Amino acid sequence: MHLLKKIHHKYLVWRMLRKKRSIFGNQIHKIEGVGKKSIDFDKKMKKPSISVIVLSHNNKNIIFDCIDSLLKFNDYSYEIIVVDNKSSDGSAKLLQKKYKNKIKLILNEVNGCASGRNLGAMASNSEYLIFIDSDQGADSHGWMDNFIRIFNNFSNIGAIGWHGGFFTEPNLTGPSFSHYKDNALPNKYLFRTNVDYLETGGLMIKKTFLNKLNGFDTIYDPYTFADADLSRKVVEVKKKLVYCPSLNIYHRAHSTTKADMNRKEYSNQFSKNAIYFRKKWIE
Repeated sequence: MHLLKKIHHKYLVWRMLRKKRSIFGNQIHKIEGVGKKSIDFDKKMKKPSISVIVLSHNNKNIIFDCIDSLLKFNDYSYEIIVVDNKSSDGSAKLLQKKYKNKIKLILNEVNGCASGRNLGAMASNSEYLIFIDSDQGADSHGWMDNFIRIFNNFSNIGAIGWHGGFFTEPNLTGPSFSHYKDNALPNKYLFRTNVDYLETGGLMIKKTFLNKLNGFDTIYDPYTFADADLSRKVVEVKKKLVYCPSLNIYHRAHSTTKADMNRKEYSNQFSKNAIYFRKKWIE
């Protein structure tokens, strides 16, 4: 039975990858984007004020690696805001004890990705926000240089994301960029703009613009579709979604939601939020 499910899943992915257009009309295999030759990588960058906002929920086994990496590779003088989403593993107290004034710790009364990110944004005093999940972290010095370059050199950009994907199926499933050859972006490109959504783990946006969009829709709490919903709000006001995978971070996938384990709880949450998202943006 397990083998049959695996074969069926591979067939579904293969079928999705053959689609030429997404539900939102984006041409999947034809890239609208900017080549790397269009930007001067040696030119000195203007570095804005930045807040790195990290969500954590019962992740004391990995959250410290994330914060340590952000402190180690901080070439930007950014502030680190950690939003604890009602953890019960004692991680919030441990974070406060270890890092004290090195981070700004915010306690969310509920476990919610949308509400947690809104709280982090409200606590920020910076021009730009970049959202990182606790299963992610900085991988090298200058880890967000390309995101800053893009904001500095191109206009009409709403948000830049490290990952995302397309909706190709009626039930709002579809392949992420990682399913495609070259992660849906050949090496000659710096970024592409014809995408359906950007994931929030590794997303940069101006705080004033996020406020203009009224933040994340908390109806999606605790998780799934809040990032896709924000992406559609960006497009709705005629701003560009920019997919740029050259953000130097690591990722330990699904350490919080355990989506790769096919949990029934996750599946139910996905289905419920997919119905709301469809009514809001498609029907």
